[in-house]
Amino acid sequence: MSTLQNNIPITQGLFGTTELDETRSAAIKKTYALLSLSVVAAIAGGFIGAKTPALVQF
Repeated sequence: MSTLQNNIPITQGLFGTTELDETRSAAIKKTYALLSLSVVAAIAGGFIGAKTPALVQF
């Protein structure tokens, strides 16, 4: 655990705000970008799978 996690009470961690440094902000942006990419890929894969006759018959 990092020292930041040890010093924040649980209620402030859930409902409060904390200052982000540049590296943590970049990591959060990268995480959400990858999450968005995976959601788009899942939707596209589901659409393709539902429309492909071979997969529909499977």
